[in-house]
Amino acid sequence: MKKLVFKIVILVIVLFGCNCKKNKSPELINAEIPQVGKINQLITFKVKAKDPEGEKISFKFDFGDNNQSDWSSYFLSESTYRDTHTYQYPGQFVVQVKIKDIKGKESDWIKIGEIAIAPLTPGEVFWVFVCEEDGDTASFYSTPIIDEEDSLIFVACEKGHLHAIQFNGKEKWRFSLLEEERIISSPLMDDYKNIYFVTEDGKAVSLTKDGQVRWERDLFNTFYASPSLGKNNEIYLQSEDSIFVFSNTGVLLWTKGNGGGSNSPIIDLEGNVYFASEKDSLFLAYDYNGVTRFIFTFDCAVINSPFFINSKKILLGLENNQIVCTDIRGETLWSRILGEPITSSGVLFDDTNFYVVTKYGNVYKGDGNGNFIPIISIPCDLTSSLAISEDNYLYFRASWEDEEYDTLYCFTTDGKIIFRTPIPGEDESEDWEILASPKIGPDGTVYSATAKGLYAIVSKGKFKNTGWYSFRKDNRNTGRR
Repeated sequence: MKKLVFKIVILVIVLFGCNCKKNKSPELINAEIPQVGKINQLITFKVKAKDPEGEKISFKFDFGDNNQSDWSSYFLSESTYRDTHTYQYPGQFVVQVKIKDIKGKESDWIKIGEIAIAPLTPGEVFWVFVCEEDGDTASFYSTPIIDEEDSLIFVACEKGHLHAIQFNGKEKWRFSLLEEERIISSPLMDDYKNIYFVTEDGKAVSLTKDGQVRWERDLFNTFYASPSLGKNNEIYLQSEDSIFVFSNTGVLLWTKGNGGGSNSPIIDLEGNVYFASEKDSLFLAYDYNGVTRFIFTFDCAVINSPFFINSKKILLGLENNQIVCTDIRGETLWSRILGEPITSSGVLFDDTNFYVVTKYGNVYKGDGNGNFIPIISIPCDLTSSLAISEDNYLYFRASWEDEEYDTLYCFTTDGKIIFRTPIPGEDESEDWEILASPKIGPDGTVYSATAKGLYAIVSKGKFKNTGWYSFRKDNRNTGRR
């Protein structure tokens, strides 16, 4: 009898006991966390999880600032749960979540992301991205791309890297050339989010938005000018001596042996391209196929990257302190003497008014008829191009020859200074000025490339949606009207 009972017990264990599954902890499916926020701003976090046994689940957050939430109510497995938090001080915070089922089985803490909380005071440094390699800190010469949709900043450094940086200052990926080649000019993003840049020694590179190489070309020229984007996504490059045009797939479309310089080309609404040649004192225009539309010779060098003040008018700065307005046929409409050369690109306030800054820090408001009004004077040795925000604040970076720090200025369109932020100046060991122009992010953060890294500086108001808001026109650096 005892043997029979024993056999029955064994049979029950075999038949039923082996089918008893151990209760497993819930699993995270997805999480959404903002990259950036501000002090005293309500931040929302979203998570989705499932329980292997299909039980209801509860959530608990660790917000990274020594604060944790209480356990939430129980929700159905695979439900999306939202929680909120307000940060009281700035910094970088790691956010984690813990999940448990209705039987009390808990997961470990799961990191769902990092958030950077900005201070409230405009002009404060939010974060600094630094590229260190072999004990050296790389200088950043180029004006960044800002991709609002994917919350990424793309910027090049002198070590031959193209960095993809998140809005919280954390690097997502970097592309490195096999040989270190300095990148002076700014990168470009096309309509399909492909990225283009060219090194000082003439290697043109195209990447996907994820940093994979699409194509490379060796052009054996020296490049300081930034590439421009044509109407059909063709890429225009201006070296010190020549002009090159590629399709976005890397096919050479045409080239010219003159019109070289360090200014960046611009593209009009019909797809015609305009080059200002410092070397040859020329202003040139070609159509999409490389057919010459006009070549105009000045008595002195053109020393700024030209920009459109409307769809038909282009502004040029000459070495002799002239500012010249031409139409898209190459006819001179007017010229003025401002007393100092215009070495940088201006910005549009609207279709009638624009702002320019001289080499030594005098800002003028101008109109399409050539009338100029002085706005503010900030004595310095060299300035970046301007950028303008939707709140009608103007930004530019001023450099002094004998000062350790450059300064990012923010001021109103009538000349009232809002803030001055010291940032590292040029590296005296280099023979090329570091004076990249500022860009404005979707939350109003201003980004400035410096000798020590990329600086993110607190402000307010995203970029002003005009025909030309900053250097290279927009946040993709297209140079295209």
